[in-house]
Amino acid sequence: MRETEGLSNRLAYRVDRLSFRYRHDRDGQFGKGSEWALTGLTFEVLSGEVLGVIGPNGSGKTSLLKLLARVLRPQEGEIHLFGSQIAEMSQVAIAQLVALVPQDSRQIFPFTIADTVMMGRFPHHRSKGRLFGFGLEGPEDIRLATQAMKETDVVPRISDLPFVIPTISGKVEFETVEDGKEEQIIEKLIQGAVVAVFNRYFNVVDLEDVVTRFKAGLNAEVGDTMPSGGYVKLMNSIDGFNRSVAKLDPGEKPAMIASAVEFILEGLHLNKRLNKDRVGGKAHYRG
Repeated sequence: MRETEGLSNRLAYRVDRLSFRYRHDRDGQFGKGSEWALTGLTFEVLSGEVLGVIGPNGSGKTSLLKLLARVLRPQEGEIHLFGSQIAEMSQVAIAQLVALVPQDSRQIFPFTIADTVMMGRFPHHRSKGRLFGFGLEGPEDIRLATQAMKETDVVPRISDLPFVIPTISGKVEFETVEDGKEEQIIEKLIQGAVVAVFNRYFNVVDLEDVVTRFKAGLNAEVGDTMPSGGYVKLMNSIDGFNRSVAKLDPGEKPAMIASAVEFILEGLHLNKRLNKDRVGGKAHYRG
């Protein structure tokens, strides 16, 4: 839980004897065999504290998160948020303090990471008198969203670029182009931009040690779900790779190093020094 301004070192959540089960019939009553998803749960979380909830499928982890955001309401027990009973708070007041990001969520529109983070400002707009929270974000919204992304090490990677293609294709018009070719053209433009920037920083001859390691049988799997630590491990496993990464000045943050490693691998691929295979949402680099 991120510390909220003016609320640091305070008790953020106090959950007391919480019990919940789902209703299964059309009348909103409990069907036969309705089991409790959660029973008698009690715990506390301080502002700024990180709490992990571990358990098998069906143990109530998602239900608990929804209860903490009052997407669901418990049958028994109480939840207090910064001293206020959540059952008595407005949904807007809760949303100003709590953000819930589901594990799986379908996005009809191609929102960027920044767009998604900016959505957290929605309830604060409403409190300022805007109609249902709608309105253009202001400088303060952008500042706070940028600060939040920096604090959580949100750093774009090469593997994120395919997700921006639908957004670009909706803003760029191509004439005299066959239907369905727009995304291929945009992908080529992005690749051209990547290789141009790569060649500004590197000479592929200086990366021959890296290429040699891949030709000797090394394979690297990358993707938007790969932990940053995996890239750090890859960098340290190849002699001299850390010196090449250092040219991009990523500092010591794993997220920045991960972005730099992907950039170098893609640059070597676009310069025809590494092969690349796409499998699902992941990419495999090989010699």
